[in-house]
Amino acid sequence: MVRRPTNRLPEYVGNYKAHAGIGMTVEVEEGKLMLTMNKAKIPLRSVEEDGFALNVGGNENVLRFTRDSQGNLNRINLGGMMPLIKEIAV
Repeated sequence: MVRRPTNRLPEYVGNYKAHAGIGMTVEVEEGKLMLTMNKAKIPLRSVEEDGFALNVGGNENVLRFTRDSQGNLNRINLGGMMPLIKEIAV
């Protein structure tokens, strides 16, 4: 397991949306990243740089965050799903 410094966790926080209306929210709760998807909260476990494991129904998948050319997190890739793009707060 890769330990992610807790002071870096807020950069992953945000709402992520796909064009098909699919959405996920990432938050920090009690020092850990949590993914909300379909009203279910799922803990994320760091397994690689910008990669987190999640267990849904006994199946483990890796959720990967990607960065733009400036190093800012801008989307999530989860398995074969289309990428979810981070919404920018205005």
